[in-house]
Amino acid sequence: MSVSWSKTFAAFTVAWLSALCLLPVETFCDTSYYEKYYAARRYVPLKRNAPLVFNFTLTLPDTDQLASFERPALVGNLPVLGAWQAGRAVLLNRTAILNVWSASVEIPQNSSVEYRYFAAAVGQSGAVQIRRWESHVHARTFNTTKFSGNRSDEFGLIGNERQLSRGWLQDSGNILQLKLFRDALSLEEQPEVGQEKLRLRLQPVDPKILAPILSSARANVEYVRMAYGDSTLRVQPEYGVPYATGDILMFHVNLEQLDRVAYLVEVYAEQPEEDLVRLLGYSHLLHTSFSGTEGEVSIDLISPLWQRVVGQLRIEYLHIRPMEKDGFDLRTSFANYWRSNWTALEIGHRGLGKSLTVTTNAAPLIENTVATMLASSELGADLVEFDVQLTSDLVPIIHHDFSIRVCIDSKTPTSKDDLTEVLLKDISYEQLKDLKTYQIVGNKIVEYPAHNNVEPPEQRLFPTLQDFFERVNLSTGFDIEIKWPQQRADGQFESEQTLDKNLFVDRILAVVRRYGCGRLNVIKSFDADLCSLLRFKQHMYPVLFLSSSKENVFTDPRTSTVEQSVNFAQAFDLGGVSPNAVFVKADPGVVQRAKAQVPIVLLWGSDLKDRESIDWFLQQGPTGVIYDRLDLWLGANRTSAFEAEQDLPGFFQLQCVPATKEREVNSTIESILSNVNFL
Repeated sequence: MSVSWSKTFAAFTVAWLSALCLLPVETFCDTSYYEKYYAARRYVPLKRNAPLVFNFTLTLPDTDQLASFERPALVGNLPVLGAWQAGRAVLLNRTAILNVWSASVEIPQNSSVEYRYFAAAVGQSGAVQIRRWESHVHARTFNTTKFSGNRSDEFGLIGNERQLSRGWLQDSGNILQLKLFRDALSLEEQPEVGQEKLRLRLQPVDPKILAPILSSARANVEYVRMAYGDSTLRVQPEYGVPYATGDILMFHVNLEQLDRVAYLVEVYAEQPEEDLVRLLGYSHLLHTSFSGTEGEVSIDLISPLWQRVVGQLRIEYLHIRPMEKDGFDLRTSFANYWRSNWTALEIGHRGLGKSLTVTTNAAPLIENTVATMLASSELGADLVEFDVQLTSDLVPIIHHDFSIRVCIDSKTPTSKDDLTEVLLKDISYEQLKDLKTYQIVGNKIVEYPAHNNVEPPEQRLFPTLQDFFERVNLSTGFDIEIKWPQQRADGQFESEQTLDKNLFVDRILAVVRRYGCGRLNVIKSFDADLCSLLRFKQHMYPVLFLSSSKENVFTDPRTSTVEQSVNFAQAFDLGGVSPNAVFVKADPGVVQRAKAQVPIVLLWGSDLKDRESIDWFLQQGPTGVIYDRLDLWLGANRTSAFEAEQDLPGFFQLQCVPATKEREVNSTIESILSNVNFL
C-alpha cells in the first residue's frame, strides 16, 4: 500500500508542477536591438540589385578599316567601362558579320552612362595604345533602368558628326620620329640620272637576333614625305619610300618599349621602267643610339655585295614619352572643336603689347603681366598671347626673353658692361622673385624692381602660368607660346637650353591640365619637335606651329617657309599654323591656301601696326590676328567673341575633370547602423 501511495503522490506532484508552468508569467525582453535592426533594413536592403547585361555592337565603315594588329575598344565613365582610361577599356570581339564587333558589359542599374570607341593596339605586356579615337566633345550617352539592353553604333559617328583623330600617349607606349633633312644621304655610287631613283626603307627588327618585327603594338612604322596638300602619315611600301636630295622625309614609329626594338635601314635603287629594285646598302640602328629626347646619329651603309662602306646616312631623332603622371583621358577633346563664327579674332600680343625693349609706341602696362592681361580682357580682346618658359626648379613662368640682366655689384649700373646676363633656366623661381632686373632700351638702362617689391601684385614681372589661369577672366582665350631656342641657319642657337624637352613639356602641360580648363586655349611654338611633343602628349587643346618673319632663318627645314609649316601641321594633325603677316602682305592668297589644309591660321608681326592694316589683314580671312597696342586699335565697347555667346565660357567647363561625388550621408541611418551588429 505504501508503494501505491508513493506512486500516486509522485504523479500528483508532476501534474501540479505542469499546471503551475502554464500560468502566465511576466517576462522582460530588450527589444531595442530588433527595432534598430529592422529600422536599418528599411534604408539598407540586404540584397543589392543585380547588374544589367548590355550588348554593344560596333560597325566599322569601309573608309576606316583596322590594321591586322588593331581591335576596337569601348571606354566610358563607369569603372566597368574603364573610367576613361585606355588601359582598362573593354576590348571588342569579332562577330560572324564582316566589320562588325561586339562586347557584353554588366552595368549597374539606374546608371548614367557615357562612352566612346577607339582603335586599340594591345602589346605583349597588356599595355593599350590609342591608335585612333572618336574625339568628339560629347560622348555617347544613355541611362539604365532595371532592364538589360543593346547598343548599336558606327565607329566615328556620334550624333550626325563623323570624327576620328589620331591617338596620343595616354599612359603607355613611346613614339620615335626619325628625320631625314637636307643632304641626309651620301653615296659613293650615285644612281644614274633619269634612270634610277632612290628609296629608303626602315624595318623594325628584334635587337637580339635581328629578325624582322611585324607591324604590331611592339613596333609600327609610318612615314610622311612632305608635299603641299599631301602631307599625311602612311604605311611604307614594301621596298621603302622614294627619296631625293632636298626632301623632308620623316618616319613615325609607335613603340611599346624603346629598348625592345632595333632597326634595319636599307637604301634601294629603283629602275621604274623595268619595275626592278636593287639594294645599294644597309645598316642596323640600335636603341642605344637614341639617348635622351632628341639628337642626331650617323650610320655607315654597307654594300650587301662587297661588304664594305658605300655611304652614310645622317638621321635626327625625337623620342616622345607619355606625360610623367596625371595625363589626359578619353573623356573629351577640344583639339578639333572650332565654331564657324570664331573668325577674325583680335589677339593682344603679350597683353596690350610690347613694352620692355621698345623705344617708341610702348604699351602703357608692362608686357606679360597679370595687369596687362586684365586690361586686354576689359577692352574685349578675344584672346591674349604670352610666352611661357621654365625656371631651374621647373616652374612655368611668363617672360619673352630667354635671359634677364642683373647687376652683381650693389652700385647702380651705368653701362651695359655693368650688367650680367643670367639664363632663366639657371635660376630658381624664388631667386628670380628677389632680383632687380634691367633692360637696355636704345642707349638707356631701365631698372625694374624685384618681383616681391612691386605692389599691386598684378604689375609684377615674372608671374606664373598658374597666376594667369587663376586671375584672368575665363571669357578671354589664351594663346600660349612655349619658348624654346632655335638653331639659326649659321649654326648658332638663339640661347642655351639644357632641360630635357620631354620634362619641359610635361611640367607646362601639368599646369595647363590642372588650372587651364574652362576657357579657349591654343598652344604653339616655333620649335617643330616641341609641337610634336605637345600634340602626342595631350589631345585637349589645339597645337599651332609658328613660323618666322623670314624664310630659311633656322636650320630646321620645316620652318623654312609658310608652306612647309603647313605641311608639318597637316602631317601630324596639328590644329593649325601661325605665319608672319609679312608673307600675307606679299601674297594674300597664302591665308586661303593654308586654311584649305589646316583649320586655324593666326597672323602675327609688325605689319599689323594700325587699324587700317589690321582690317586689311582680317579681310584676307585668317582665324585671327595678333598685334601690339590693343588699347589704341581695338574698337570701343567691344565684347569678346567668347563672352558674346550665351553658352560661353560655361561650355568650356567640359574640359574640366568632374569633381568626385562623395556619398551622401544620412545622420539617422548612420546612427542606427553604428549600433547594429549584423550577424
